[in-house]
Amino acid sequence: MSAGEGPPDGRPGGMWLAAETFHGGAAAVHTPRPGEPAELVQRREDLAHVVYHPAHPNPDAPGWMAGAGRASSVWIASEQPGTAQGRGQAGPLAVIDTRLEPGASIGWHEHPDTAELYVLLSGTLQVSAGMHGPSGAQGWTLREGDCHRLAAGWGHAARAGDSGARFLVVEWRAPQGPA
Repeated sequence: MSAGEGPPDGRPGGMWLAAETFHGGAAAVHTPRPGEPAELVQRREDLAHVVYHPAHPNPDAPGWMAGAGRASSVWIASEQPGTAQGRGQAGPLAVIDTRLEPGASIGWHEHPDTAELYVLLSGTLQVSAGMHGPSGAQGWTLREGDCHRLAAGWGHAARAGDSGARFLVVEWRAPQGPA
């Protein structure tokens, strides 16, 4: 998808960027409006809208955990390297509003020094998580209102159900330990 094309999920506003463009440093998480204090307000259409084909691809992971389909994400906040907004050290590393198309999956990836929380807003999401790779992972199906918390040192993958899934991702720096 090129910049300027309409949103893949019907949401209004924003320019959709390829993941490589955004993570390559070619776009900001937030482009403030003149006269609005960026530290106090951010408009959805002024946030980075990023498309992944798929998110966290991992061809070495089995089946759906390799990653497949499309994820569309609106980056609400980021202090991750390469996308940092420079607004503080104590807050979350990232807050991301993500939609997976039906059957799409986020490939298995690990979080060596960060923790993550998924809060399911709509749809269903199959999640697998574990400390020793995808072969030893445990799995759950999340429904609207459920959440998945991943501790530092763990890995996980997720797959949307038949109607897709929308969830918030919150990531923060954390010591290793159980979820």
